[in-house]
Amino acid sequence: SQTTALHHAAWRGHVAIVHKLIAAGADVNAVNAWGKTPLHDASERGHGGIVRLIQEAGANPRLLSFVDSHVSFWHLTCVECESARELAEKNNHAEVLRLLDDAQQSELVKAAIAGDEMRVVDLLARGADINAADDSGATPLWSAVKYGHSRIVTHLLKAGASEFQVTTALLDIASMDNSSGSSLLTIAKRAGNETIVAELQKAMKTALFAAVAVGSVALVVSALSEGMSTDCFNESGQSLLHLAADGGHMGVVAVLLAAGASVDLPDMAGVLPLVVAESRGHAYVVRLLREALRHKCSEMGRMLLQAVRNGDEQRTIDLLTKGATVVSEPAGETLLHVAAKCNHVAVLTALLKANVIDVDTRNEAGATALFLAAASGEVDAVNTLLQADADVNLSDRDGATPLLVPVQKGHASVIGQLLRAGAGAALPTEASLSTPVLV
Repeated sequence: SQTTALHHAAWRGHVAIVHKLIAAGADVNAVNAWGKTPLHDASERGHGGIVRLIQEAGANPRLLSFVDSHVSFWHLTCVECESARELAEKNNHAEVLRLLDDAQQSELVKAAIAGDEMRVVDLLARGADINAADDSGATPLWSAVKYGHSRIVTHLLKAGASEFQVTTALLDIASMDNSSGSSLLTIAKRAGNETIVAELQKAMKTALFAAVAVGSVALVVSALSEGMSTDCFNESGQSLLHLAADGGHMGVVAVLLAAGASVDLPDMAGVLPLVVAESRGHAYVVRLLREALRHKCSEMGRMLLQAVRNGDEQRTIDLLTKGATVVSEPAGETLLHVAAKCNHVAVLTALLKANVIDVDTRNEAGATALFLAAASGEVDAVNTLLQADADVNLSDRDGATPLLVPVQKGHASVIGQLLRAGAGAALPTEASLSTPVLV
């Protein structure tokens, strides 16, 4: 009958005898005439202790028994077969089911480590818990990522494995300075496996948009902690902030803004998140977005002013392109005044080309940018402003024209520039009733 002593002991629940037989070298995978192994017998009868012993001895849980015990082994392909787990489930042996399931999870991890794609697919089809960790803390997906098996990573992700799991697997801890665990993306990046990195990032992006759509703050925080961009778009052309605004998810909106999401980034149709929230009537979200816009405009304005003061042409252009608010100094001086006084000609030219400030705008004292540049003797700045058609005779509040101060200070080159541009040398000033000529 091909039934071994181990079969008999396993069926009858004789733990001590099973232990001795295994120690003596009994084949734990021996198959009798009905296709059953000792594991099948112990599982069918509900002998948990024996199931554990046989598993530890290397029993193969994949082997199938015959349902019809009267069919010969050679007709296996013609009948329905059952696994040890199916036998335990049919007979309601909960402890045995737990033992077999635990072993199955370990098998899935082993298959992922070995890169056994067919085995992984088979275990997934049998219902193996895709996120269960083995005794070392390793999950199937962690194992596949760690050992660089990209096709298995794809199978596991498609089957629903969590992209954001942080493992404390012993093998990983041994290779790290930080023993608190590593994210999958960190492991893949450290290994330099670009295929797996791309696969994980794709899955994470999908999961991130799904989390935003349902307003899950915890999942959004997990995704962003992996370094996911806050300004990515979905296939509909929406950013994360647009999607959160559309759903009225105030907590998610707050998290995205705190993480640096661009509140002024339009969607593919050119619509801002604020407009989306307003159209949906989400009052609290509207308030958050308006405040964020005000703060960003103010912050960008400060950065723009600093760039102009420093003479940073490229930074100035970048900020102007992003729509930075034009700010003024306490004395009412515009960015043109600041650039003119400092003789930052490149920045001055960028501001004039952007056409965001009228060239003849006055400060609180009534002085134009040309007036200040001339008073400081800045030949290049004066020339740039004159080329932009600055009014050469526009006086300040005291009635002084741009020509008067250079005459008083002896800035000969500037005087020549202004006169050639049509400055009125004989025009009296209201302040002193004197003219530049008299001075």
